[in-house]
Formats: sequence, C-alpha cells, structure tokens
Amino acid sequence: EVYCSRKKRFFLCLYVKTNKIYFKKKNNPEFPLLLNMAKFDIIFVCETWLNTSLPDSITTVIDYHVYRSDREICRGGGVAIFYKKSLHLKNIQVTQELALPETILCELTLNITFRFLLCYRAPDYD
Repeated sequence: EVYCSRKKRFFLCLYVKTNKIYFKKKNNPEFPLLLNMAKFDIIFVCETWLNTSLPDSITTVIDYHVYRSDREICRGGGVAIFYKKSLHLKNIQVTQELALPETILCELTLNITFRFLLCYRAPDYD
C-alpha cells in the first residue's frame, strides 16, 4: 500500500518474462492490450529481444514511458521497465559492481522512496 495525495491506494506492479515485445506488427498484440486494460503502475519485462537497431517507437504504449536495456551482441535477452506517465521514475546509473549487460536501476519517490533493480542474466553467462 502507498499513500498518495492523502489517498490510500495500491501500487500495482507486474513482472513478465516474454520473448519479443515488438508492438508494431502482429508479433505480440496482447502485451499493449494487457498494459492498458490492467492499469499496472510499473511493469518489469525480461527477455524483450530488443536491440539498439530498434527505435523506442516500437515499444510505445499509451500512458506509459519505458526504460530499456538491450542486448548488444547477440539475439535474445534484454530488459525493460514500463511505467505510468503520471509517475516520476528516475533512472539511476548502475555501479560497476552491479553492472550486468542487461540491467536497469530506478528510483520512485512517493511518500517513501522505492528502488527497483531489474536485470537479466542468461543461463550461460560467465
């Protein structure tokens, strides 16, 4: 539970492990629909299969911003955090000790401060 503007409300988060979240074609039409219908505040996604050649517009969902950390050298992997545009989620630079290739660290301040760390470590990662 989180108190916002003197109102008690629940803060809804979702974790999803998916394969490919391209939104502009027929690859995954359910994902944007899920986001818009379920009204989650923050959605954590692993295995996005996005890479730096794909623009941010491919992950556009109404009422959400996104932070991405794409896999750079081979296909698969990648993480993303979708968050409501009404929230002020701040992306924090990951320290070298925490740094994995696909990592996002964010901070959200409401009446208290939350830190979220999302990372994907492939099974064969050394």
